[in-house]
Amino acid sequence: MGGLSKDVKALQGKMLDLEARSRRNNLILAGLPEGKEAGGISPLLDTILRHFLKLSDTISAPEIERAHRALRPIPDPGHPPRHIIIRFLRWSDKNEVFKTLASAKGKLTWDGHDLRMFQDFPMEIQRQRDSYRELRSILRKENVRHGILYPARLIVTINEETFIFKEPKEAEKVLKEKRPDLFGM
Repeated sequence: MGGLSKDVKALQGKMLDLEARSRRNNLILAGLPEGKEAGGISPLLDTILRHFLKLSDTISAPEIERAHRALRPIPDPGHPPRHIIIRFLRWSDKNEVFKTLASAKGKLTWDGHDLRMFQDFPMEIQRQRDSYRELRSILRKENVRHGILYPARLIVTINEETFIFKEPKEAEKVLKEKRPDLFGM
């Protein structure tokens, strides 16, 4: 049974990797009210991207392979609109759009609507990234240089030494040894 268990774990890892790769060209746009895409979602996204990237009509916007609203029922009035999932034709286009919009620090306003754009991660990777939330809050308060690596690794630099962690417990253990003051010790 031990061999079968290892095979299942290996297959689960491969499936997670494939899911992550299939989403690598995706971004999610949130906050755009329902019905704005009445003339077609592609022309609307072209207009929005041109606005945020400050592109003239003579420069082509990043090519979108496909885009659609999240597959759930249309929300009732007063509830947040469904997200729009955008798949770019090229990873380099997606990356350029994401970097440009990330530099806006959440100040994305179009046609009077506050929009947000973020990467489309598989649920398992999102759960892993979320597991670092409390630890990152401590690091932020103490101005400790840190970040999240793809898919879900925490990278921390302390005293010119850089650590990469796969699990929050592992990170907490090492950080308690290196910087006990972060945890009130």
